[in-house]
Amino acid sequence: MIGLAQESSVSPPDIASKILVALEQKVILERQIATGDLRINELKIQLELVNSKIVVMQDIINLQNEKIELYKSNNEIQKKLDEGKDKLHQQELDSVKPTFWQNMTKYITGGGIGAVLTVIAIVLL
Repeated sequence: MIGLAQESSVSPPDIASKILVALEQKVILERQIATGDLRINELKIQLELVNSKIVVMQDIINLQNEKIELYKSNNEIQKKLDEGKDKLHQQELDSVKPTFWQNMTKYITGGGIGAVLTVIAIVLL
C-alpha cells in the first residue's frame, strides 16, 4: 500500500501548475462566455432591427394595397363618368337626328306641297 500511495501522490509544484492551468482555463472560459454574451446581445439587437424592418415593410405593403384600392375605385368612378358622358353624347346625337316619323312627315308634306304646286301649274297653263 505504501507503493500505491507514493505513486498516486503528486508533488506540490505539479499540483500548483495544474491549479494554474485550471485557473487559466477558467479565465479563458469566462472570457468566451462574456464574448458569447456580447454576441448574443448583438444578435438580439440585430433581431430586433430585423423585426422592426419587417413591421415597417408590412406597413408599406398595407399602404401600397390601400393606394391600389384607391386607384381601382378612382378608375371605376372614371369609367362610370365616361359611360354617363357617352350616354349623354348619344342622346344629343339622337336628338339631332330626325326620327323615322319626322322624316315621313317631311316627305309627305313635301309631296303634298309638290302635288298642289303641280296642279296649280297645270291649271295656269
